[in-house]
This record gives sequence, C-alpha cells and structure tokens, in this order.
Amino acid sequence: MKNYEVVVHQIKMEDGSVEWGAFFPCVKGCCGGGKTPEEAVKTAYENLDVYLEVLKEEGLPIPQEYEEPEYSGKFTFRTSRTKHKQIVELAKKEGLSLNNYLNELIDKGMMNIELIKERERLENFHIQLTSLVKKAETCLDNNLEVKYDNFKTSNKLPDFGKQVYRKGVYLWS
Repeated sequence: MKNYEVVVHQIKMEDGSVEWGAFFPCVKGCCGGGKTPEEAVKTAYENLDVYLEVLKEEGLPIPQEYEEPEYSGKFTFRTSRTKHKQIVELAKKEGLSLNNYLNELIDKGMMNIELIKERERLENFHIQLTSLVKKAETCLDNNLEVKYDNFKTSNKLPDFGKQVYRKGVYLWS
C-alpha cells in the first residue's frame, strides 16, 4: 500500500444520513467515499492506485509519499532583547532554567487551547440539545411520540438518533 497521508471527514447528507469522505492532501483530485470511515479510506486507496497508474502512463510527476518528520526537540526562537531579558528574569524568579520556564509556558498555552476547544464543544452540545428540546416540545404539543435512540456519550458530541412517529408513521429524523 502506498504511504500517502489520508484525511477522513464526515459528510452530513440532506436526508440526515451520514457518509464519509477521504482524500489525500498531496494528491489533488483523488478521493474516496463510503458509509463508514474505513470504506472511505479503502475506496480512496483503490482510486489512488488507478490515479498513480494513469500519471505514470502519461509521464506526469508522481506526488511524493508521506514521510513522518523527525523531531529533535530543539528549535530556534527569536525575540527582542527586552523580551529575552524579561523571560530570563521571570524564569529566575520561579527558580527555573530558561528552557524549563519556556516549556511550562508552552504547556500552559497548549492547555488553554484545549480548554477553549472543550468550551466550544460544550457550546455546540448546548445548541444541539436546545434544538432537540424545542423539537420534542413541538412534538409533544402536537401529541406526537418522541423516541430518542442511540444516545451515546464519548469524547465527541453525542449522536442523537431522533425518530418521531405518529401512529407508526416515520415523520422526521
């Protein structure tokens, strides 16, 4: 199997169903899809084989395969002399080396980014839940039975499988 980075994403269809797409960022125009993420990746790789074969036959350049970068743990960071002095003084005040102090600052910054993402996830969950409650209230006002299937909790947003029936007839999802 070729080693190309593949990106998989969920696609919400107009009818409310979910399908999956997969594409290769470095191979323009080559993608795949399916009912599951695995199926999308499988079809994307099948299409990739054909795509690369056509490129080869036509004498066109073959996109470079993905290589995992190696990280040394070192990088160069430039700042003003004033800021450099302030950071060194703050590190001394904390009893840390400059390297350890900067690592702590980076960790705190990354933690803040994760907290912001979590807040956004919870806000989206709240919006989804509010919408669901409004739909349920509408159904109850119209004497409809509201049935909630597949309520799952995980690191992702819950999947609300909404099914509403009136006298056994499926109305919306």
